[in-house]
Amino acid sequence: MSFRNNGTVIGGFSFYGSKIEAYAGTGTLLATGTTTLSPSSTYNVEIRYKVADSPDGIIQVKLNGSEYEINFSGDTLVVTLLPLMN
Repeated sequence: MSFRNNGTVIGGFSFYGSKIEAYAGTGTLLATGTTTLSPSSTYNVEIRYKVADSPDGIIQVKLNGSEYEINFSGDTLVVTLLPLMN
């Protein structure tokens, strides 16, 4: 899953090796979850992704309403953002 600003990828998540990975831009790995996910299971995933320079950027992920699987704060702004269109 990726987040975009006027077509530019600003961040996202992948499920590589059965764990959630959080990225800034198209390839800067910022955090990896600890829970091994099963492809045959269903999960409720809650995501908070705030794009900002350090120390104001935030990535938080919860699985099934539990404690944070990922709780990252730091630089999540690795690309130049264009103004959002209304």
